[in-house]
Parts: sequence; C-alpha cells; structure tokens
Amino acid sequence: MIIRTAISVLLLLLISFPAWAEWKIDHERSRLVFEATQMGAVFTGTFPSFDGDIFFDPENLENSHVRIVVNLAAVDTQSTDRDQYILMENWLYTESFPESVFETIKFEKKEENQYLAHANLTIRGVTLPVRLPFSLFISTDEAGNKLAKMEGNLTLNRLAYGVGQGEWEDTKMVGNPVIVSVSLTALENQ
Repeated sequence: MIIRTAISVLLLLLISFPAWAEWKIDHERSRLVFEATQMGAVFTGTFPSFDGDIFFDPENLENSHVRIVVNLAAVDTQSTDRDQYILMENWLYTESFPESVFETIKFEKKEENQYLAHANLTIRGVTLPVRLPFSLFISTDEAGNKLAKMEGNLTLNRLAYGVGQGEWEDTKMVGNPVIVSVSLTALENQ
C-alpha cells in the first residue's frame, strides 16, 4: 500500500510539473552586439562569449525561463585601446564584475511570433528591470531537429548601471543610451 501511494504521488508530481522545451545556444550563429557613440561617432562592439539556460515554450510562457550570462572581459569593439579601456574601473570594471546576467521574470505574447520578455539585467552589480521585445521563429532543420531563431533590441541607459564614471559621465564624450541587439539561434535539447 505504501509503495502504491508513493508511486501515485510521484505520478501526480510528474503530471503537475509543466513540460517545456530546453534549448542549447548555437554560438556559431548567435550574436550579442551593442552600438554606442564616442565623440559623436557611432561604433559597434560585440560580446562573443556568452551562455545560458533557456527553457522556453511558446505554448507555456508562464513556465518559461531564460538566464544568460555574458563574459564582459571578452568585449570586442575593433579597437584595442577602447577594448582595454572599457574593462577598467570607470567602465565595466571587469576585475570586480566579470559577468553580466540577463534573467527573465515573465514573457508576454504580443503578436504572432512576437514576444516581450520582462527581465532583470545586472551590470557592475546593479540590477534593473528591462523589457526586451523580440521575434521568435521555430522551425525544423534537415535532420529533424527543432531550431529557434530569436532577434530583439534593447536600449540601455549606461549611466544607470554605473558604466562610464567620473569624467565619462559626460554624454558629450560617450553617448547615452546604448543599443543592444541580440540575434540568437538555439537547438532544442532532446
């Protein structure tokens, strides 16, 4: 009787936990890019080193969750001097804050293949709420694997995160805000 009760409870627990898709980032086809201005001139940079946990199902948004961790020290702005400077204490201060974390709170479906992620973004130890509108297309590749392609843009106030301190708070030298573009391709884990 005890074993039958235990099995029944286990089955009920398994049924009550929602099923959602777990996705693995395809780093070769994914990009995290930012655009900013320095003395009025636009420049772009990338964060090529990031990873995360993606549990997302368009039919089960309430139980979907994403957590992305970005290695800030891997920044690449196509300028060695700028890349070295951006890691320093007045900027990203990667010695004390080597990572940035994006973690979702909830998702909303806006239109067909259009979503809004409500999340917290942590940079330099400062966590602020953000909203990331994004498009998502899920298809099946030649091998029968599910493939998700996500694209979205986010505008950040760099000064709210303490990025650019002291003389660099002057937005005439380095502009504010910063536009972040995400292009993510992921394969469903089976």
